[in-house]
Amino acid sequence: LQTASGGTVRVEEIGGGLDLISPPPLSASDVFYPNSMIGTKWKVQRVISSAEGDAGQAALAWRLLGGSSEEGAFVAPSQVSEVYEAEFLEAPDAMNDARYDFDGKPLRAAISDR
Repeated sequence: LQTASGGTVRVEEIGGGLDLISPPPLSASDVFYPNSMIGTKWKVQRVISSAEGDAGQAALAWRLLGGSSEEGAFVAPSQVSEVYEAEFLEAPDAMNDARYDFDGKPLRAAISDR
């Protein structure tokens, strides 16, 4: 959202000043998985069991965490379910913190393709 002068409009009650609408891109993966997961594919079903507070915030969080952004994708919690495939890839060389040793062997961590 922008004002006529081009400034960003703050939506009340969202994040206490934290900009949830246009966060900066991540410089690294937020989760690393064991090296043994590289090349595996998983079928994931994500279900919302409850949503408390502002429905707009819940829908925004759903989209920011990778949920569908199609119109009407986020409705009542008991009706929200999403199934997708996730593949685990070797972390890129640029992610220096994705290296670890296991049993004296240097390994690269796996990251999700999502």
